[in-house]
Amino acid sequence: MMISVSAIERIPENILARLASFMRRKSGKRTRPLSPVVQVTRTVAVPVQEEQQGATIAADIVVPTQTVVAPTVAAPISLRRSSRDRRSAISSDYEVYLNEEHLSLSHMEHEIQYSPVALIVGVTGMAGLGLAEALKKETALGGPWKVYGAARRSKPSWLPSSLVDRYIYFDALNIHDTQEKLSPISNEVTHVFWVAIQVRDTEEANVTVNSAMLSNVLNVLKMAPASRLSHITLQTGTKHYLGPIFDSALASQLVPRDPPFSEDSPRLPFPNFYYALEDLLKSYSPSLTYSVHRSSIIIGASSRSIYNTLLTLAVYASICKYEGLPFKYPGTRYTWEHFCDMSDARVLAEQQIWASVSDTAKNQAFNCTNGDVFTWKSFWMVLCEIFDVDFVPFDDAEEFDWLGEMKEKGRVWDAIVEEKGLYKTKMEEISCFAALNMVLHFEFQHVCSMNKSREFGFFGHADTLKSVRMWVERLRDMNIIPKEG
Repeated sequence: MMISVSAIERIPENILARLASFMRRKSGKRTRPLSPVVQVTRTVAVPVQEEQQGATIAADIVVPTQTVVAPTVAAPISLRRSSRDRRSAISSDYEVYLNEEHLSLSHMEHEIQYSPVALIVGVTGMAGLGLAEALKKETALGGPWKVYGAARRSKPSWLPSSLVDRYIYFDALNIHDTQEKLSPISNEVTHVFWVAIQVRDTEEANVTVNSAMLSNVLNVLKMAPASRLSHITLQTGTKHYLGPIFDSALASQLVPRDPPFSEDSPRLPFPNFYYALEDLLKSYSPSLTYSVHRSSIIIGASSRSIYNTLLTLAVYASICKYEGLPFKYPGTRYTWEHFCDMSDARVLAEQQIWASVSDTAKNQAFNCTNGDVFTWKSFWMVLCEIFDVDFVPFDDAEEFDWLGEMKEKGRVWDAIVEEKGLYKTKMEEISCFAALNMVLHFEFQHVCSMNKSREFGFFGHADTLKSVRMWVERLRDMNIIPKEG
C-alpha cells in the first residue's frame, strides 16, 4: 500500500548551493538563504501482512536512505502556490522558502545533480556552431542542456546569443588565462566538446600546441573541488588515416591507409597530433569517459574555421563571377571522376551528442560522414547552379595555376566585401586554398566506412549535394558571402 511519510532531512552543502542557484534561475529573483534542514513528505510503498481479521501494516517500515521521524499515516500535503514567500509551519531553525513555483525537492535535486552542462571549446567554428545549435534543440539527447561556448576571440556578430548560455573567450595555451576564465564554471561542466585546433608549420609543433590546449582545459575542470566533469568528445579527422599531409617535410613519405578508412586501422608511423590527443584522453580513464569523432571534409558555416572547404569555394566562385572569369576546376581528372565524402556539421554534432550520452559509445572512436559519396564533377555542377556561373568541363590539357592566381585576389575580395556590405573578413583568413588544392590532387578515393557507427546505434546521415545548397544559404544569411551569386 502507499502511505505518506513526514521526515526531517539534511541537505548536503553542495546540493544546497545548487538548490539556491536553481531557485534563483526559476524565480528570476533573489531568494532568502536556505536552511540545510528541511521537512519533506514522501509517498512510499510498504509491505502488507494479511490476517484473518483483515490487513494490517507491518510493524517495521524501512525507508532506504532517509531517517524517519515519527512516521504517521496521513494524506499527502499539497504545497499551495503563492506570489509571496511563505514560511513553513515548523520552527524557524528548519525553514524552507517556496518562491513562485511549486517544485518538489527531489525534482530540484535531480535537475541540479544530473542536468548536463556542455562546454564547447571552438564554438565559433563550423563544428562548434553545429553543436551549439543541436544542443539547444528541445529534442537534443540527454537534454535540456546548459551550454557554455568558448573560443580564442570575442563573439562574432553572426553567432546568435541564444545558442549559448554564456560566451567565454580565452587562450587555452595560457594556463593562467584558462584558469581565470574556466574556474567560475568548473563545478558545473559535465561534458566537454572539443572542436578546437591550432595549426603550426610542423606536425611536432602541432602535437605540442594542441596537447597543451586540451590538457590545460581538462586540468582546470577536473581539479575543481566539486568537479562534475564526466565525458569528453574529441573531434579529429581523416588525417588519422592519411598522416601529417600538411607537413612539407613528411608529406612525400606518407602512404595512406586503403579506403574506405575504418576505425581499426593501425596508426601510421609518423607524428600526428590526433594520436596525441587520443592518448591524452585515455590517460584520464577511468575517471573520465571519452569518444573520438573522425570527420571527413566538414561542410558547415563559419568565418573562423581554418579548413573551410565550402567557404573557400564560395570565395573563389564569387571572385570569378565578380570579374567574369571562368569557374574552372583546379584538381585532377582522378578526383574529378572518383568518389569523395564529406561531413555535414549537423551530422557531426548529432553523433557527438549521441556518443556523450550513450553508454555503448563510451571510450570508442567513430568515423563520421554523411553516409553518401559524390564526385567532384557532380559537386562542381551544383556550385555552378548556386553561384550562377557557367559550368566549365575539365580539360587535362589546360594548365591552371590556381594557387598563383588566387594569391593575387585578396584586394578583389576586399572590394566585394565593401560593395556588398559583408561581414568584415580577409580572404587569407577565411580560405584554405593550399589545403583544398592538396585534397583535389589526391590519388586515392577519400571515403570512410560508417559501419562501426551504425553497429553501435548511430544512423545520422545527410545528402551531401543538398547540404551544399543549405550551407551556402546559411553563409549568405550570416552575411559572410554575397547574397546573390
